[in-house]
Amino acid sequence: ELAVSALGASVFYLKKCLIDQELLSLANFEEYIPVDIEVEKAGDANSFFAKTKQHMVLDGVTLTNLEILQNGANGTLEGTLLERLDTCCTPFGKRLLRQWLCAPLCNPFSIDDRLNAVEDLMSLPEQVSELRDLLKKLPDLERLLSKIHSIGSPLKSQDHPDSRAVLYEETTYSKKKIADFLSALEGFKVMQEVIKVMEATVKNLKSKLLKRILCYKSSTS
Repeated sequence: ELAVSALGASVFYLKKCLIDQELLSLANFEEYIPVDIEVEKAGDANSFFAKTKQHMVLDGVTLTNLEILQNGANGTLEGTLLERLDTCCTPFGKRLLRQWLCAPLCNPFSIDDRLNAVEDLMSLPEQVSELRDLLKKLPDLERLLSKIHSIGSPLKSQDHPDSRAVLYEETTYSKKKIADFLSALEGFKVMQEVIKVMEATVKNLKSKLLKRILCYKSSTS
């Protein structure tokens, strides 16, 4: 009952912000399992963490004290953990790294698999160099796909401001939409090249995470 009430409040807030239909139609939901409550129920914390996709909960004070995202001197990235680790070459990779640093893994199997992924990539320097060159060509696919989904969604109500907006430069906006769509398609072509580069070595990888990323769905099932 409390969960349903919380969901209702979240949906109400999304409606107030006029983004409920865009976000809810994505159906990208993830169950939140509180660490402290569920560990008490499980009895054995080790077995519990081994069976869930748990993340540590780091509040704002902890992130500040550990200087994860901002230093304590002037509030910039200089000297922070994010600055030291961030060598990402795509904007969505930078955002994902930031999320990982703010919510570190608790699951030992997931941690080991991530370490295996690092070891696998370090053993293939030539392929990794080629992959970085390809990834640098990628547009911000995460935001492009979200934008395309929003534009193409038939669920937008007539009460939404977009339905009442008068676009004086409609031709320009239409060209931008087409350009975004073509850019996303080009991004998928680059990802196919990434898979081809790793095709010969993917069978020897130890990391299940990398195998899922670098294989087509039909070949992993």
